[in-house]
Amino acid sequence: MYRELRLLLLTAALAMFIIGYLPAKQASDEISDISTVPPVWRKRVGQLVIVLIDALRADFFFDDVTTDEKTVPRPKAMLTGSLPAYVDIINNLNSETLFEDSLLQQWDRAGSKIVMFGDETWSRISPVKFLREDPTSSFYVTDYTQVDENVTRHLNTELQKNDWDVMVLHYLGLDHIGHIQGPGSPLVPGKLEEMGSVIKQIHEQLNSKQFKDDLPPAIVVVGDHGMADGGGHGGSSDPEILVPFVLISQGIQGEKRREDGTDSVKSPRVQYLQVDVTPTVAYLTGIPIPRSSMGRIIDGTFSSLSPDHKLQVLEYNARQLSNLSRDTHGVELLHEASRLIMSKNLTPEDMRAVESLFGSSILSYQENLVGNLTNYDLYILALSVLLVISSVGIQPGSVSNLSLPLIFLILSFHFLTCSVVESELCSLSPAAGFIIFLSVLILPSIRHVNNSVKNIVFNGEFVPLCFLLPHSFSFLSSSFIEEEHQTLYFLSATLLLYSSINTDIDDKERGRRGQVLSAGLALGLHRLLRGFNQTGDKWRHLPDISDNLNLQPNLRFNLFVFSAVSTLIFLNLSYSGLVLNFIIIMCIILQKYYVSVELAQIVYLALFIKIVVQRRQSTLFYETVILLCCLLLEDTNVVCLFVLLCYLNVVKPVMMHVQPATALVMAIVIIKSSFFYFGNSNTLSTINVGAGYIGLTAYSPGLVIVQLAVHTYAGPCVSLAYLLQHLEKDALKDAYFFSTWSDIVVFAILCILLRFHIFVWTVFAPKLLYFGMELVVFNAFFALSSMFSIFMR
Repeated sequence: MYRELRLLLLTAALAMFIIGYLPAKQASDEISDISTVPPVWRKRVGQLVIVLIDALRADFFFDDVTTDEKTVPRPKAMLTGSLPAYVDIINNLNSETLFEDSLLQQWDRAGSKIVMFGDETWSRISPVKFLREDPTSSFYVTDYTQVDENVTRHLNTELQKNDWDVMVLHYLGLDHIGHIQGPGSPLVPGKLEEMGSVIKQIHEQLNSKQFKDDLPPAIVVVGDHGMADGGGHGGSSDPEILVPFVLISQGIQGEKRREDGTDSVKSPRVQYLQVDVTPTVAYLTGIPIPRSSMGRIIDGTFSSLSPDHKLQVLEYNARQLSNLSRDTHGVELLHEASRLIMSKNLTPEDMRAVESLFGSSILSYQENLVGNLTNYDLYILALSVLLVISSVGIQPGSVSNLSLPLIFLILSFHFLTCSVVESELCSLSPAAGFIIFLSVLILPSIRHVNNSVKNIVFNGEFVPLCFLLPHSFSFLSSSFIEEEHQTLYFLSATLLLYSSINTDIDDKERGRRGQVLSAGLALGLHRLLRGFNQTGDKWRHLPDISDNLNLQPNLRFNLFVFSAVSTLIFLNLSYSGLVLNFIIIMCIILQKYYVSVELAQIVYLALFIKIVVQRRQSTLFYETVILLCCLLLEDTNVVCLFVLLCYLNVVKPVMMHVQPATALVMAIVIIKSSFFYFGNSNTLSTINVGAGYIGLTAYSPGLVIVQLAVHTYAGPCVSLAYLLQHLEKDALKDAYFFSTWSDIVVFAILCILLRFHIFVWTVFAPKLLYFGMELVVFNAFFALSSMFSIFMR
């Protein structure tokens, strides 16, 4: 029982570390007031249409794309002008009402009427009521046609009306194609052409009618995020973070053109942060900049103003940012610009100098705000690392060995720390009290760390130290974090070679020959598995087996059917078991072919029946995991799953004839390697969101998260379920705990030391979330495994 408790405490300590390292954003309830707006800041467009095309990569729109800056693109960033916290990615699965000051609230306060057609997220987050709306569900990720047609069908009617001021159109089709087939899909050009036709229709209809308020209309075309080369998004590559921002309006001075319609000057394309959309749209519609906006107004939108009016616009933007940042350099520049304005008879050179000062002040403020998004709570981070280290020392009776002097020492240290630092742990909140109580119970176990480490894995052998610790210390390099699979693949091959020459079989000659043959075959299957899906960062763009199969649909489907049916040989071969498993496999094949929600639900029902009917079968849990993974995985990865099962069965006799500690290390390396076999990585962009919706007819955050977790960790779950049948369970749990514990200790210390490193958000933060999810999945896995064992009695 203490093993499960130890793993649970490690999970809790890591969760505490993640909360301290990636804190949730505290939204301000302050609202910008119209009284702060200068006279020149007035409505510039009669009707504004925002066309938000989900997953619109910059290179879908422009021929040449380069980048200098990176930020985290999100719709909320465009509405509020502030960057979301990193852990807000979890809220993407269940968006809540946006109460922070935003364009939506400011439009409502100004009396502007808003109509919205598209992604239902807008209806969920909007704190104001739309004049008219038709939200489309983002639930069905396989739909890339109807989901957009439901938006476009409103255009003819709505564009003829003048009772609205802002129209929001959020198209999801391109994003759905990206999740299913990636940016290289033959469906992408047709979808882009469709979006081009939509923009053309909007422009022609808006400009062919009487302008509202005698002001010209405007169209903003923008993407909320891009698309990774392999499909999906959430990483930091240029295709994922670079999106176009296009403003079309007669009222905005653009680039001068020759009589033949070509550009008179080929100016370089300018890059802005996505938060810069917020003050720009606020300027066009004449509303105050939202209170928490970090953006700067895009230069070209007000270039036609007179010099003194330009200064008013820039000063307002600078003063709005000064309310958020206390950057000393920005303050100095703002004061110097204000001093020059107060002087009389400004020459043109003076006005240009003031404009430059305001612009520099805005940039300085923005860099300060974006560069200081997180205030780390070092006490939480340090205490959580101590709890992580202490968790390995948990032993039977650890709590009963507590002494009053030890409790007094821990509490004294806590109060002393709170007297010199500011921390959430020093508050009187119930959460802080619970954490301190937990610390009092766990921290004394740090005395037993040394003995526990020796007892868990080593058992006098040097092999575990040679293979597990190098993997942990590889996290000291950001490149090795991004390419973690390379380390694990190397360790897998090395362990197989090592096991082929170190056998405990009595008949050395025959045993070594058989061991070498088994290890050689396992090496071949390992090489096949690692070639199925390119992953990581540097070589992910290279073609792999899955890519080649996707180019040949017939071959891909035939291999999928063969692999799915052949999986039966690794399951229960009794008559009743074989019949039920065959029915489930056939339903899975039909579900993949027809992409049917009903067939997926039939599979879930059949799995439930299997659990009830075959509850006394020893391999029930193992078989259930395999069949569930077959349903959730893509057809190419079902082929990969079959090869993995072959690999596990080939490597089993190799593991049975080496020292127990070596076998455990091999098991841990196989479990961790199998995560990457299926195309996963340490970036969020490889998560296939579509897998979370298989078999669902209504949105359920809990079920979506569970299915996403099973899909993402299908490889480790299948490997662990198999190995639990052939290795001593407690020893395997101990080995997994030690390997994960050593990884987290090294990585957590690295995160603290390099908390201001450039790769915090692109490398460290995603890996932290993956560590956390892995522990949650394996806690649930071990709990379910125990429940199945009890159920079979």
